[in-house]
Amino acid sequence: MKKFFFCAAAFALIAGCSKESGSNEDPTNPGPESNPPKIENIELSNGATFDGSVDVAVASEPLTISLTCKNADTFRWSLDGQEVEGADTNSYVFSDTEWSGSHTVTVELGNDTTAEKIDSSFMINVNGPYKGKLLAIAGDGSVTVLNDDYTTAEEHLAIENASMPQRVVRYGTELYAVAADGVYPLVVADAQTLKCKKVIVGDESGDKETFPACGTPYTVTKVDATKAYVICAMSASVGGFMVADLSNKKIVRHVVVEKNVPEPMVHVGDKLLGVTSDAVYAVDPATDAVTTVAGDFGANRSVVGIAAGPDGEVYVAVGAEDQGMSAVAGSAAKIVKLDGKTFAVEKEYTLDGVLLNSYSMGMYIGGSSLSCSADGRTLTFYGTTAFGFMGGSTNIYRYDLTTESLTTIETGLSLGSSGGLDLSNDGTTAFAGMGNGPYAYSYDFYRYDLAAGTQTLLCKGGSYAAGSVIDLR
Repeated sequence: MKKFFFCAAAFALIAGCSKESGSNEDPTNPGPESNPPKIENIELSNGATFDGSVDVAVASEPLTISLTCKNADTFRWSLDGQEVEGADTNSYVFSDTEWSGSHTVTVELGNDTTAEKIDSSFMINVNGPYKGKLLAIAGDGSVTVLNDDYTTAEEHLAIENASMPQRVVRYGTELYAVAADGVYPLVVADAQTLKCKKVIVGDESGDKETFPACGTPYTVTKVDATKAYVICAMSASVGGFMVADLSNKKIVRHVVVEKNVPEPMVHVGDKLLGVTSDAVYAVDPATDAVTTVAGDFGANRSVVGIAAGPDGEVYVAVGAEDQGMSAVAGSAAKIVKLDGKTFAVEKEYTLDGVLLNSYSMGMYIGGSSLSCSADGRTLTFYGTTAFGFMGGSTNIYRYDLTTESLTTIETGLSLGSSGGLDLSNDGTTAFAGMGNGPYAYSYDFYRYDLAAGTQTLLCKGGSYAAGSVIDLR
């Protein structure tokens, strides 16, 4: 937990304060004696006792922070690094409680006589009702809220304005929900309240060069505070991504990437990387221009996923060699490690007994949800037990890059339509919407202990698609 650090002899917690300034002493004309300003007491209008940080509820009344100070003649307040105009007294009113999130409030105290100044900062945490919960978001749009121990807290909720989401991805305190609806392909919502913050409107009014067909929206990657890429796929020739202008709340461009795999892009350096079924491409976020940076992963093999390591490494999941609608006997999938700057192949890891890809028959190649652990030691992904598009069940795999060993969790179920693996914040648990067969009429949520290899029903899902699980703990 972040703390409120302030300079005051009356308090034991002293850290992060600015150095005294304004000294004007010399042997013949000594300056005034040092009297740095200091905070002696803090009062909060909601009656709470200050203990290092301040927690308030979403939509609560404005919070007034009042300081009792010594040797302080001037006050300058700022919120999240921006100075607040007109805030020049010993009190500040915080009113940004519409959405969940954390804010930094800073006050600069000044002593006019000695010209000494001290900065003091602390956090205000705005919390919604679903802080610390898990959200199981079904493909039909319904949301089940679960407690930390996986018991059900609330049911039959929904993300405001998000109808039948394909996938939902969390970025900080926000949910990015992708829908197949071209009218509203992306909804940005508050993760702790499910309230809509932005509806991104599709715009087909542009010319064909700006808005060519790029397929059905599947998932999303946030580029920065003003832009997101909505990844699309339809067939071997139709795929790519929509460029969402988050500030103006609309889709401004479609970028065609043939054979696009509907997997999230990853940030590596100043670029974003995505995959087609036979290559890795880079996107320049300034221009949205696409460049192929790596390919030739083996004859008759399909790329099915990409992940970035903590030190800029790039991992590419490549399927077994295919022959028509079946895998070549004895062929196995592999993980290819690339240099994150040159994209040269550094190493290949053979996944004995794993297939990973299915034949396309003119359709897009499915993904793998390949992800790398925060410590860079482990890869997690999924694959089907049969090579054909309609066959087999789903296995969950974990590959230890240090020992080069593979762990398999056999689910006996099939990952639902538009599905993927969602990981817990600590990376120890995977969640997925599974059904009895690739075209099941309903998909329930399961959790997988990746260390123990166990499978447990999490909660009921929906009938449209596999859905997503978001960990807010």
